[in-house]
Amino acid sequence: MSDSRGSAWAKWDLHVHTPASLVHEYSGADPWEAFFYGLETLPKEFKVIGINDYLFLDGYKKVLEAKKNGRLANIELFLPVIELRLDKFGGSNNHLSRVNYHVLFSNELSPETIEHQFLNALSSKYTLSPTYSTLTSKWAGIPNRQALAALGQAIIESVPEKERSKYGSPLRVGFDNLCLSLDSIQSILSSHYLKGQTITAVGKTEWADIKWNAQSTADKKTIINGADFVFISAESADACRKSKEALTNAKVNDRLLDCSDSHSFSNAATTNRLGKCFTWIKAEPTFEGLRQALFEYTGRVRISITPPD
Repeated sequence: MSDSRGSAWAKWDLHVHTPASLVHEYSGADPWEAFFYGLETLPKEFKVIGINDYLFLDGYKKVLEAKKNGRLANIELFLPVIELRLDKFGGSNNHLSRVNYHVLFSNELSPETIEHQFLNALSSKYTLSPTYSTLTSKWAGIPNRQALAALGQAIIESVPEKERSKYGSPLRVGFDNLCLSLDSIQSILSSHYLKGQTITAVGKTEWADIKWNAQSTADKKTIINGADFVFISAESADACRKSKEALTNAKVNDRLLDCSDSHSFSNAATTNRLGKCFTWIKAEPTFEGLRQALFEYTGRVRISITPPD
């Protein structure tokens, strides 16, 4: 609903996982009911939520259904978000850090359109992370839950038996080791069905693990400068502002948005919980409002605990 006074400051949390996510810590007899209640009891300044369950839209569909049935009236807009892993890595040889890449879709696109025109189009473009590249011939197809679990099981079985206990579920292992080139993602996003209907963001923490050296500097700059926003889940507003200053000083894209990256309820003793978000945006609660905030970031985005003046 539009504010008669024009655009108003509100909190936008564009990275929230649901109980349908590959990884979450929502527990209880009915985690979905508790999740809906958690959204409904967020502070009144929360108006826009991005539902991000990695490669799947099951959670987003369930949220839309709940809103259609009269729940979640306090949230004006839900946006579908897909999270991918790029084929550029940070960290060390012993612990590769996979760069996260987020695609936010317009709510005008149906979940089925996103699945058919984006997710299915990616199927032929996946590669495996370098550690398990020899298993490429053992996996192909649409990355649904069954196929990803099969890939993950193959990866787990490829390591010595005494090491297997260090791995998570086959489904998570499969997802974590599927990688995509930035070019392939951008090519699909330029299609007739999706052009102008998406906004992209790169995860700042994993991106920061890519080293500034002769081999990776160009890729490091291309990844962040080619994204619309940079996502972070900071412990405090001050920590978020310091991260933004670091990006500014590095002369790269510093359009930083703090998100909860919520995997748990608001009473959890972790940063990644419902309601932990320091991003305020002054825009209509629409996808076009977010695009306006992108083009006018300095005037329309603030990182703070309290409402901007």
